Amino acid sequence: MLLGTDGVNNSLPQRRDNLALAYGLLGREDAAKNILLGTQPSGQVQDNLDFYRYLRDRVVQPGKSAG
Repeated sequence: MLLGTDGVNNSLPQRRDNLALAYGLLGREDAAKNILLGTQPSGQVQDNLDFYRYLRDRVVQPGKSAG
């Protein structure tokens, strides 16, 4: 667990969004969704989760080629 979600809703919006992004990039969409739902409508949360998946799918892991 990176930082947990306790008290995240009281943090700066950038901090919440960055934590959600980190979880999303790690594939922890459940944690990212829980953080985002505190401040965003469900449609926007889904857009963010889709974007995290998009980024994850394009990250080249060490030892793998890009194409």
